[in-house]
Amino acid sequence: MGDPTAQVSLALLLAQAERYATDRLDDVLRATGLTVDQYRVLLQLADGHGHSMTEVAEQAVLSPATLTRVVDRLSQLNLLHRRIDPIDRRRALLYMSHRGEPLLRQIINEEGALQEELEARLGVVDYNHLLDTLQTMISASATASAGR
Repeated sequence: MGDPTAQVSLALLLAQAERYATDRLDDVLRATGLTVDQYRVLLQLADGHGHSMTEVAEQAVLSPATLTRVVDRLSQLNLLHRRIDPIDRRRALLYMSHRGEPLLRQIINEEGALQEELEARLGVVDYNHLLDTLQTMISASATASAGR
């Protein structure tokens, strides 16, 4: 089998890449008073459509318990609100408040600067290839999970 330490770990590389990206956003997140998890939730709500807790947890890559804490905190900060789903009154839908929009825009702008930096380092073709590959990986994972 060979030396296992010489093999590349996809999980480790992805974790390190995520750490790099979130570390770069850390200053702007601190300035806005938000955490990475809170940012991920607000990103899911940016389209203005109501989203269920299950949907947001899945898309923001958060456990249900963590999402509940994040949503409670964002609600306390008046950055999101819950409304009863008009179709299924047993569940609540999450919406970003008007107060959350400028904070989200500020972080998105900083993330855009990070993306521009990566594009400059990698080149446009490799950067776009990276994004396409990540999207393909996510789609393949979702398809495999649906088939289980």
